[in-house]
Amino acid sequence: MEAAPDFLDTVTSYESFLGRGAFGFVLKAKHKDGTYSCIKFIYPTDNDKLKRQTERETSLTRKLEDYRHIVTVKNSVCKKYLNPVQLEGIFSPCKKIVEAGWQDTPEKIKQLGWTCIQMELCGENLDSWLRDPETTMTSIFIQAKQVEIILHLFYGLKFLHEKQIIHRDLKPANVMFASDKYKLPVKIGDFGQSRTAHGHNDPTLTSSGIGTPAYRAPEVKTGTYSYQSDIFSLGLIIWEVVALIKPEQKHSLFDRLVNDGETELVKEDHPLIGSLAKELVINSTRKNLEQRHHALGNVGKIIEKLVQVQTQEKVLTCRNGEDLELCLPYVTPGSTIILGEGTYQGQFNLRGDGISIIGKGVDKTQILSSPAFHIFGQDCLISNLSLLVPTSSTDGYSGFAIHGTRCRLTKINVINANYGIHMHASDIKIDTVKFINNYKWCITMTDTTRSCTISDVTCENIQDGIHVDGTNHHLQKIRVSFSPNKRYNALYGIYFEGDNHTLEDFTCTGNTNNSRWDLYILSSSTTVKNSTCYNVLVDGDGARLNNVESRNLIGINGDLQNVQLVKCKSKNLEASGAVTMTGCTFDSVNKPSK
Repeated sequence: MEAAPDFLDTVTSYESFLGRGAFGFVLKAKHKDGTYSCIKFIYPTDNDKLKRQTERETSLTRKLEDYRHIVTVKNSVCKKYLNPVQLEGIFSPCKKIVEAGWQDTPEKIKQLGWTCIQMELCGENLDSWLRDPETTMTSIFIQAKQVEIILHLFYGLKFLHEKQIIHRDLKPANVMFASDKYKLPVKIGDFGQSRTAHGHNDPTLTSSGIGTPAYRAPEVKTGTYSYQSDIFSLGLIIWEVVALIKPEQKHSLFDRLVNDGETELVKEDHPLIGSLAKELVINSTRKNLEQRHHALGNVGKIIEKLVQVQTQEKVLTCRNGEDLELCLPYVTPGSTIILGEGTYQGQFNLRGDGISIIGKGVDKTQILSSPAFHIFGQDCLISNLSLLVPTSSTDGYSGFAIHGTRCRLTKINVINANYGIHMHASDIKIDTVKFINNYKWCITMTDTTRSCTISDVTCENIQDGIHVDGTNHHLQKIRVSFSPNKRYNALYGIYFEGDNHTLEDFTCTGNTNNSRWDLYILSSSTTVKNSTCYNVLVDGDGARLNNVESRNLIGINGDLQNVQLVKCKSKNLEASGAVTMTGCTFDSVNKPSK
């Protein structure tokens, strides 16, 4: 029997055994393109109930688009015949009991074929994290992680309910960390018992044994299951996460809370969450359906408060990228975050005001942010570190994006970025910053920016230097160096738009191309002093060049008003309109100014 080609044909090896259940097992698979995935193998069966369950899992998950807090199901195949060579590879990383179960299967059942489901490869599950000895309340980062887990669980379940899917077996073992053991985000998975519902008041009829007993809502015993049943399970998991309930205690505590109504068991002493934990848990786990949250919209009102909680510590020391990711959403305004030596990798968004992030130096502290390090807070400071973008990530937006006013970046290296620093706000200060191997602009500004200061900036081996827009910006001590071996053609050292800018002490080297402009002044009322470069083009009214030396050309484009050149020097001057000149020297003049 020949099997039709499918995703299993792309597997080059099965790397490890990830786990097993009553109806199958899960393996880590490596594919021809070098990627990895997780494949669930469900044994052949003639049990109609199990077959319907398997069909539901594959049909439900096929309809779901990718979502951050749901385990992505990539492919599935049913009634799959696996030949002896394939089976040998599949069973090689498995425990002996897995293969023994297959060998004991009657031949007529084997011929019915496997169900194989390919999913994204995740890390450990939430149950493992809760049992880990290092999961203790003593760390502010664990406290922040607890909050993030709750948020992710809510978002994931909300997504399912919006798609009219009831999970029906929500528990920590079915919640996966994204990767690297316990790396966030967490994702809801295992949809083997899920069902489609048609409304919040439309419960599904079900077996009284559905789900896992510890997390099963009381009404399931009567054979009904609804969105509220999922909310019940969510409430118990939230309590388990917040209180770090020990495995041997949870059955007793759950029973006392739900059946005996001992709500005082849910404490209000969590350092970050406080009384919000009790609000979330109590009204999600009521035995009486009329008293329980009817929909996740009710839970969402408490979640909105949870997002706003803040740490009490004013100085935080982050050991790695996960620590930094965890503390940024909850750090108190005016706090300082210390980064040690090493690499900090993650997705970083700084939203608090007055936050300082300080590293140990550009050679000691490296940030790898994907896709960009966003600064939304005002009055923030980042210093003494490098931002490094892997060369494989240069096609997307990278670097720093500053959205908050009065922020400062100082003593920083930016390496391999496309847009090194993108400024969306006013009164920003950039100083002592070095850009190396940047593929597009080192610094850009939007047209709404005002009164920013850029000083002591070096751009090495880059495509374009600084794009200035907006109003009233001051640049000083800028060094731009183009490389003749750069894979892109450089166009501009500094490009001015907007109005009322000043530039002092600008040097640009490496350009010998007449089509490139080291300095392009399209803005109005812009002053440039004490600068040296190859080509200069003035295309804005009110430009004033004072002690500017061009090794090739100074061009004055069009009939401009109030353009002044003072003590300037160039090999060539090309002026198509009136220019006022004082103490200038040019080897060649094309159409002299009046």
